[in-house]
Amino acid sequence: MAGWYQQLCTVGGALIIIPFVIRALGSSDAGFWFSMQGFMALFMLMDFGFGVAISRQVAFSLTVDSTVDFVSPDLIRTDPGTAGIEGLYLASRSIFGRVFVCGAALFLLIYHVVMPFTNLLQPHAGETAMVWYLLGASTALNFFTRLSQSFLDGLGYMFISRAIAGTYQLGTNLLIILTLGAGMGLVGIMFVMLISSALQLWAMHSAFRRVHPRPQSYADVDRKQLIAQLWKVSVPIGIMGSGAFLVGMAQIPLLGTLLGPAAVTPLYIALKMSQAFNTAISQIAMSQLAFFTQDCARGHWASARGRLRSTLLVGGLLQLASALCLWLVMPTVAGKWIGAGHYLEGIVLEFFVLNYVVTSATALPAQFVLASGRNPFATSTIVHGLLSVAGTIVLCPQIGLLGVPVATLGAVLLTNAWLTPLETCRIWRYLSRPA
Repeated sequence: MAGWYQQLCTVGGALIIIPFVIRALGSSDAGFWFSMQGFMALFMLMDFGFGVAISRQVAFSLTVDSTVDFVSPDLIRTDPGTAGIEGLYLASRSIFGRVFVCGAALFLLIYHVVMPFTNLLQPHAGETAMVWYLLGASTALNFFTRLSQSFLDGLGYMFISRAIAGTYQLGTNLLIILTLGAGMGLVGIMFVMLISSALQLWAMHSAFRRVHPRPQSYADVDRKQLIAQLWKVSVPIGIMGSGAFLVGMAQIPLLGTLLGPAAVTPLYIALKMSQAFNTAISQIAMSQLAFFTQDCARGHWASARGRLRSTLLVGGLLQLASALCLWLVMPTVAGKWIGAGHYLEGIVLEFFVLNYVVTSATALPAQFVLASGRNPFATSTIVHGLLSVAGTIVLCPQIGLLGVPVATLGAVLLTNAWLTPLETCRIWRYLSRPA
């Protein structure tokens, strides 16, 4: 239920805040703001797969049975129970600190070297620096929030982390509306996001330490070796995350540079709605992944198969329903709530929905393949992303917004649309072996 609460806050906040942003800032400034959201998603890739890897590893370390023959190259044998988890936390904290330093350097490089050559800075030169650096501070706080959230998820307290994240989304959106009403503009919005991010970090870390108090003593682990193992496991997941970004949110700042900020709004709204639907449906899987990994760690194959089968059945039906909603319902909703011309139309919308159906059909089963301790999607996902970006760059100047869904649809058909079913069948066969 907490996952649904989080997505309700996200979807409801998006539906409410988007028209306020467009009306208060105008089409060009709103497109600039939406492009900043794309850059924020880019910098959250600093996580680089560590959140997923850590959450999965915590679930495994908490319940691992040394007598069970469960072979996985991505799950590390640590001390069982709270002692192993504390050692894992210390190693993970070191990794997050190092990654943050690299991310900060990239943040400065993009603003001072890359962005001056785009179409985004010219009409906003006076306040762009303040907006950019406030964005960076907020993103850094959200990045460190991922550390505590990953441990909460792996320990089986996902309902707490989702409740905190949902409240953060809801509170931030409401404060942004008040800020826009007060005429404080983009700088005011970024100050609100910075304060909200700080509160979320405090709440998430406090919740983690409440359910997992720091033990008075624990085994002295070889932290360098553990860090090296976590790097090895996380990098392929991070490559997948980078590929997913190139498939989704990368098109937002890319369109701003190719066609100007005003062209961003219709695609941004459609992407936000589709991602909100897809993320809400994925809560069904997210709530089961830690338990699925625990079933595998204990050797409970029948239970693991049952979780996989029921989740894919329910999730698939919901994905079809959400695709119909994006196609038939959302144009009317967007027209009445946001205004005409701010949502995709005609053949662009039809290709967008078709791409959504194919792409989302690969998402749920892929999560279970990853939760089993295998990651065969690193190469295919980054190729998927690179093909999507290359296709967008080539097609958008020729056919406008239609170039985005056409490019991403072609990319997914060449990559994960066939690989994900193949890998899911392999996991099913493995779980169907005699106990």
